[in-house]
Amino acid sequence: MIKTASLTQLNKHMVTMDKSILYIVVSTFILCVTGVPHFDTTSANVNIIAIDDSRIEYKVTNNNLVKVDLFYESLCPDCIADYPQFPPVVKKLHNYINLQTYPYGNAKMYEDNGKTIVKCQHGERECYGNKLHACAIDQLKDVQKYVDFNACMMAKRSDDDAADECGELYKVDANAIKTCAKGARGHELLVYYGRESEKINYNYVPYVLVDGQVKDDDKPLLDAVCESIHPPPKECDE
Repeated sequence: MIKTASLTQLNKHMVTMDKSILYIVVSTFILCVTGVPHFDTTSANVNIIAIDDSRIEYKVTNNNLVKVDLFYESLCPDCIADYPQFPPVVKKLHNYINLQTYPYGNAKMYEDNGKTIVKCQHGERECYGNKLHACAIDQLKDVQKYVDFNACMMAKRSDDDAADECGELYKVDANAIKTCAKGARGHELLVYYGRESEKINYNYVPYVLVDGQVKDDDKPLLDAVCESIHPPPKECDE
């Protein structure tokens, strides 16, 4: 019969262990003590985030998710028209996709006396709208939450009033998001999304990639994503 040590005792013995050995020991300990189901490591990675005397935090990352990337800007009419496709697709296919959104669009960056300046296609109002979107992503973290919130803001022109209305609708702290957008963090996030957007050679928005391939503008997002899931799940037929 195998005896299980306390988590405190286990941590003391783990201090000098190789990282790979630590992963195996901790994973086994989780299974034995908490009864967490075994993770199939052929399709997922288990990352140990933190360990202390009372808890073990871990994150499961699925390697087989369909990558969906949306490059857009807050005041572009086509982006405003296209964004409503995303919340229902995330809701239906959240187990099969990894969605990343980049609120920057056709903005341009340049350096001036050591500062990074961003000029947005539709002016400063759009830069601020992009910052609101970026701060919502940063603070809400959960993809369904920020896609719902940002879709709501897109429909209302992505300004402070939109943030307040959508915050009330989705039970989100709009004041925190507005404070972020007005401060250094908002600018930092906008520059980050600008750097990421510059890595992609696009000349129009919305620009959508599904597993690295440009989505056909005439094809609904749901259809494009379902075609990239092998085999297509039952959610694609509903």
